[in-house]
Amino acid sequence: MKLKGRLGTVIALLMAIFVIAGATALAAFDPRTGGWKGTTAQGKPLSFVVFDGGDKVRKFKFTVVARCEGGTLTTSGTLPFTAPVTNANRFEFHGVSGDSRIDIKGRFTARRQARGSMVFDGSHPQVGNCHRATTWKGHKA
Repeated sequence: MKLKGRLGTVIALLMAIFVIAGATALAAFDPRTGGWKGTTAQGKPLSFVVFDGGDKVRKFKFTVVARCEGGTLTTSGTLPFTAPVTNANRFEFHGVSGDSRIDIKGRFTARRQARGSMVFDGSHPQVGNCHRATTWKGHKA
């Protein structure tokens, strides 16, 4: 009986290893190169380009509506930076222009799908200090 119990434990352990290895293999993929588009949780458009075999992202274009002390501020831009895509299929942009800062994080959830977050902080003479945190979803165009 003890042999059966140990054999069952060994089989269960091997199965767990195969499941973990399979999940890891499924997570390792390169996103499709070319243009991507999507929307923020605010319903605003965004786009970016994946290149270099799925290893880099550039030209992240966004629009965000921020809440400010004296109202709202709509701001748009295209980040001129290139961000590497990590082995975990993630990328990040951090941009500063004058009194404004934008932080964008993304993760490719499949070869044709991505999602992430965006945080904008800034100030404007007419509306004061502004802030907005939102999420976004995108797909291969």
